[in-house]
Amino acid sequence: MATTKKDKRIRRKKAIAKKQNRFSGKLRVFAFRSTKYLYLGVADDISHKVLFSKRSKKGLEESKKNGVEIGKKLKKIKVEEVVFDRSGYKYHGNIKSAVEGLRESGIKV
Repeated sequence: MATTKKDKRIRRKKAIAKKQNRFSGKLRVFAFRSTKYLYLGVADDISHKVLFSKRSKKGLEESKKNGVEIGKKLKKIKVEEVVFDRSGYKYHGNIKSAVEGLRESGIKV
């Protein structure tokens, strides 16, 4: 059976999920990439709720700006440290710039 890019990403996602402690009490920042947009969201795994999310068109500057805005919202609710879930996507490009934006706003990832 041939493995597609999607199959490889799902395999990476499962491997990452095993290593992450989803119930550590920290909020989780997750990422999803579509063909047109990058979505970032903040989830509370204990209460099983998404607190807020942002969408941006693909582009390094917009992704970084999106990360900074998420960081500002996290600061408002007095969160200093989060766990980043890259959802199996490789850590480069838009994903990397979004995390850099989070770090710029003072959030420990």
